[in-house]
Parts: sequence; C-alpha cells; structure tokens
Amino acid sequence: LRDAFFYNNVSGTAAVIGGLTAGDSYTLSAVIPNQPTRSELSSLDPGPALVPTSQEVPEELTARLEEYVTGIEEPGDRLVAMLAGLAADGYISHGISDDEPPSRSGHAADRIAELLTAPRMIGDAEQYAVTAALMARDIGFPARVVIGFVPTGEQVRGEDISAWIAANTAQYGWVTIDPHPPV
Repeated sequence: LRDAFFYNNVSGTAAVIGGLTAGDSYTLSAVIPNQPTRSELSSLDPGPALVPTSQEVPEELTARLEEYVTGIEEPGDRLVAMLAGLAADGYISHGISDDEPPSRSGHAADRIAELLTAPRMIGDAEQYAVTAALMARDIGFPARVVIGFVPTGEQVRGEDISAWIAANTAQYGWVTIDPHPPV
C-alpha cells in the first residue's frame, strides 16, 4: 500500500488510492492540542494565521453579526456573543425526514443570506459553519470551515459527517469551535 498512500501536509489529509481491504491495517500517532473550554472562549484574542480574503460576504451576515455584538468590544467576548446569537436564533435541520422542516441545501452567499433573514433560521451544519467562519473573520479571528466525521458508534458512517469551524487564536493556535444551534 505504500505506493498508493498519499499525504497532504497542508491539510493533514491522507488517502490510499484504491482503498483498504480486509486485513489492511495502519498505526496512527497523534498529539491532541490543548483547546479552550467553552467558558474560556471569551478570553481569546485573534491569532496571526493568514487566510484567504472572504469573497461575496452577504450584507445580511454583517447586519446579523452587528445585532449579536453591538456594544461588545473584546474579540473573545464578540466571538462568544456571535455563537450565542446563532444558538438562540437558529435550528439545525437536514430536511431529510418527515419530522424535520425543510432546509435548502448549499452554502453560497444567497443561501447564507436566506438563512439569516428567514422567519425561522433553519439550516444544516455546513451552513452554520460557513456563517460562523465568516462572522469570526469579521470579528478579526482567522477562521476556516472544517468538514469531518463525528462518529456516534464504533463505525464511521456517512451520516456521521458534520462541519464546524477552526479559529486561529493568539493563545492556542487553531481552536475547534462547534457553532451549531440545537437540532
């Protein structure tokens, strides 16, 4: 498998072309970085990482962020207020079962604008991650969307896919933040 194994050091992604079969195995050594608790987020300052400039940020996003952070000065406090605002106003729905309200797919500027102006803010994990990353950037935190798996059992399944953000901070480097409102 060595000749079919590729690793991207920038993204931290590994792949085996052709996949794995029964009997294949690997060993992974990892260091889990220190992360702040949810209550420590308010003490964070933006880090020095460079991220690409955001393109086509909806005006509706900027307006909603202003509602969440008006009168709050410190960047960490603004980050916490933004996350609290999304949690208070939003709902997660994948719109795939009869008991879930519909949620239009996509995360382009028009979909994020729709999310933030709908009578009920209903979206999926990816839409909230995009929204939170753009808002965090506006506050001054370099931020990016992370897509990965959050397994609920012993096996990783397609339904375990989710999205969240990583924000660069002066204190911890890249910090993982879950911006999702309640289901």
